[in-house]
Amino acid sequence: MLNMTTAAPLLAAALTTLLTPMTTSEPPSATSSSATVATTSLDVYASSLPYNSTDLVEIELEDVSGYKTFLAGSRYVVQRVLVPVVLIVGVVGNAVTIVVLTRRQMRSSTNNYLTALAISDLLYLVFIFSLSIRHHPGMSRPHHWFYWHYSRYALWLTDASSSTSIWLTVTFTIERYIAVCHPIKGKVFCTESRAKRVIVAVFILCFTLTATTPHEWVINEVTDAVTGQPRLAMDYSFLGSHSTYKKVFYWFTAVVFILLPLVLLAVFNSFLIHVVRQSRTQRRTMTNQRVERDTHSQSQEYKITVMLIAVVLLALLCQLPVAILLLYQSFYVSKPNSIAFYIELGLGNIFNLLSAINAACNFVLYCAMSDKYRRTFLRTFCSRWYRQPSPLHSWMATAYSNVEDGSPRFSRMSSMRMSRRSSHRQTRSTVVTRV
Repeated sequence: MLNMTTAAPLLAAALTTLLTPMTTSEPPSATSSSATVATTSLDVYASSLPYNSTDLVEIELEDVSGYKTFLAGSRYVVQRVLVPVVLIVGVVGNAVTIVVLTRRQMRSSTNNYLTALAISDLLYLVFIFSLSIRHHPGMSRPHHWFYWHYSRYALWLTDASSSTSIWLTVTFTIERYIAVCHPIKGKVFCTESRAKRVIVAVFILCFTLTATTPHEWVINEVTDAVTGQPRLAMDYSFLGSHSTYKKVFYWFTAVVFILLPLVLLAVFNSFLIHVVRQSRTQRRTMTNQRVERDTHSQSQEYKITVMLIAVVLLALLCQLPVAILLLYQSFYVSKPNSIAFYIELGLGNIFNLLSAINAACNFVLYCAMSDKYRRTFLRTFCSRWYRQPSPLHSWMATAYSNVEDGSPRFSRMSSMRMSRRSSHRQTRSTVVTRV
């Protein structure tokens, strides 16, 4: 999903390049005021913004002590308390989802997308947790040099994983739109093999298009102004401060990984919601017994669509605050050490938590809204206590074998064979009774 850790400095740095003279786009000095505690890449960016003496006077006149407390409190609660809790829930939930959705009876094009989404969310949670370790005391000491060099690549992997998750959400939303609104085309385009190719393409593109992220940063050893002790800090590299790179790559990232996916999700999800409302109205008016089986098939199609709509709505709900803050920072760059500066950093911590919650909560939606997911979960992890359904229920589950896969295939031949078997059994029982 959208990642405040890297996306915020991308947008803000791009706008800074456009609004400031070329002489201010030089790489920030490691011995300048940018040598404040670099707890996130947004902190690094904000502490290295160019400003003049007038700005310094305005900054000194502002009472920011309360906002510093807000930033420190949000950073402690989010990074050191809530993120580990969300990580545990998310890692367990996504791992369970991967196991359940890869069972033979769960294989389908839609479930392939959901499995890939669980993998990218799992990666996102692991890497964002590794980045939160820098907020623990003593992590800026020079002997932790390996972690700080790793954090450059962790920023890239976090950003790539979040971008992959958002584009996987877009792809299965479009696939669901095709399957529901254009069922004939859906039989051609919504196949497992095509889904796997799209998934691989999304992973490759997202990781490739963000591969320059670790090269935007360098690790410098500086002297702490308060304690006088040496410590490590992240700062912009020559590439990260290059004006042309900012203008082209940063805005490309903002459009491709933030604005465009959100617009596509809003548009196609609105179409799906409209179709679901129409389907609900039609099911209420259907009373003909001869179409009962077709109605059941449409009902399963309806359940799948509703579940995927819930997944998309959760993503939008968790990502919109991040997107709004990023858009604000694109048009307004706060002065370092100002009130707005500390408010944005504090909100960035909270909104990053929302992104982590989004990556961790899809498991809850699947359990709450998918009968087949629950059955497969119980059969896989609780087989000792799980009771097999009755034969009639088992046959219904087989006849509508893809209840949650987006392509229910009710077989008339299976229905005819089952009817013949039932008639044959009834005849045999009659003969035995007569005898």
